[in-house]
Amino acid sequence: MKKKRLSRFIVFVITVLLTISIGLFFIFQDSVIIKSVSKPVNLVVSSADEIVHWPFQLIDNTKHLFKTNSENQTLKRKLEKFEGQKGDLERLKEENTALRKTLKIKENFPDLTVLSSKVIVRSPVSWLDILTIDLGKNDGVTKNMLALSNGNLVGKITQVTATSSSVKLLSNTKSIDEIPVKIASQKGDVFGILTHYDPKTSTFEITQLTSSLDVKKGDSVTTSGLDGQSVEGVSVGKVVSEENNSNNLSRKIFVKPAVDLSDISHVTLVGD
Repeated sequence: MKKKRLSRFIVFVITVLLTISIGLFFIFQDSVIIKSVSKPVNLVVSSADEIVHWPFQLIDNTKHLFKTNSENQTLKRKLEKFEGQKGDLERLKEENTALRKTLKIKENFPDLTVLSSKVIVRSPVSWLDILTIDLGKNDGVTKNMLALSNGNLVGKITQVTATSSSVKLLSNTKSIDEIPVKIASQKGDVFGILTHYDPKTSTFEITQLTSSLDVKKGDSVTTSGLDGQSVEGVSVGKVVSEENNSNNLSRKIFVKPAVDLSDISHVTLVGD
């Protein structure tokens, strides 16, 4: 009896073990199958989802592109407006500076006619020769009035119409109006004639000196008014060098202009 019971128990145990083993086998096998099947299924589902959402994403990107382009155009218009305002501001600053200079000149020459004008024509061909301003006979402009820029001599009125005038610049190498000047040296005044402009060195040349007094670099040069036409005391520039000769008539003084003759936007006129 005992042997039969033991045999039955052993058979039962073996059966249970076999059942568990088979069950585990199928469980793990199904898991591998599920995994192998789920990967392509997930891929197909993901691709389908992307295809479905692609038109909506394209619409959103297009809207964003149009919005960005609109903002860009708005910013460009604002920038152009700002640049225009900046240019207006610079012009107003130049006019303000010119008016201040004019007021100062009026204080220095209370008995003379002082007019403030704007340059309206300056041809590149004759840039250093002549320019046109917006004042004429109707404004009280007369021939031979001195033209100043930032309070310094730049030329002389040569032609006048009713509403405009021409200024012959001192840098005109074709024909310069001889202007009597005065050099303030340490030992006294030396008088001469402004006769020439050298564009290579950007300097005036003074000749026909009336004195042998020493002239030093940095000495101030102003108009003397000894021709009976021009105004006395207008700044011309400063001495930069000297060329000595046997007599005062051939002696030469070279002067650096007090203002840039290539950059003139406003002109102050001074005359009787």
